This record gives sequence, C-alpha cells and structure tokens, in this order.
Amino acid sequence: MKLFLVQHGLSNEEDIDPEKNLSEQGRKDVEKIAAYLKNAAVFTEEIFHSGKARSTQTAEILAQAVQLNKKIRLKEGIDPDDPVAGLKDEIEARSSDLMLVGHMPFLGKLASLLLTGLEQSDIVAFQQGCVVCLEKFGEKWKLKWLLAPELL
Repeated sequence: MKLFLVQHGLSNEEDIDPEKNLSEQGRKDVEKIAAYLKNAAVFTEEIFHSGKARSTQTAEILAQAVQLNKKIRLKEGIDPDDPVAGLKDEIEARSSDLMLVGHMPFLGKLASLLLTGLEQSDIVAFQQGCVVCLEKFGEKWKLKWLLAPELL
C-alpha cells in the first residue's frame, strides 16, 4: 500500500484573500507536480482533502493527473492541528493506495508517527506543493520518495 501525503500549494495571504485560495505560483507548482505524476502513471484509489480552499484546489488539480478509481472527497479530522492517531489507524486498516492533501503540522506529525512511531520526530521536510510517498511493507512504513516543485 502506498500513501501519498501532499502539502497544499502556496496560497494567497489571508489579508488579501480570506479563503486563502491557491496563489498563481501555488497553482503553477501543483500543476508541475501533477504533470510529473501523470507521466509517472501514479495510481491512487482515493484522494482525501481537508475542505479548506487551498487543499481542495490542490486535490482537484492532482485528481486530473493521477489514475484515480474513486473521486476526491472531504475528510474530517485532517486540519492543521487535528490529532493524527485516529487517521493512522484508519490508514493502516486500508489495503488500497490513498492520497491525502492537507496541511502542516498535521502531515508532518502523521508521517513521523507512521515512520518512527513518534509524532514529534519531524522526520520529513514538507514544503508547499510537495508529495511524499510512503509505502507499507508488512507492518512497517518506509519513505519511498519525495517530490517538490523546485525539483521540476
């Protein structure tokens, strides 16, 4: 099973855009990542997003690029400061690939918990618009790859 953790693209500042939609640069960055994922024939069963504008827009762009069996959907409990333990259990019960588009520090804590068993390890350097691929081997998770917009 693969888990793709995606930090939403760069958003507009709240003082000029209270909804914090993707900025022009954020949209371009996510589109670059999406094009790469499409060329790599990345597959995922579902895409979950937090429902915040920047997360939803990032998920919609990625959904057009990846091979997707189901639609994208809002997932409660993945906002920036939500606890990660419940989602960890839900993810580990799955057998199909999943893409999760969310926010820091939630994504960092989830990745750390899966990889080390500790939320506070701060083991993955997320950045806006990046995708981190974790893969489960037996009972253990391993970092398979990380792709950031600046690399493309």
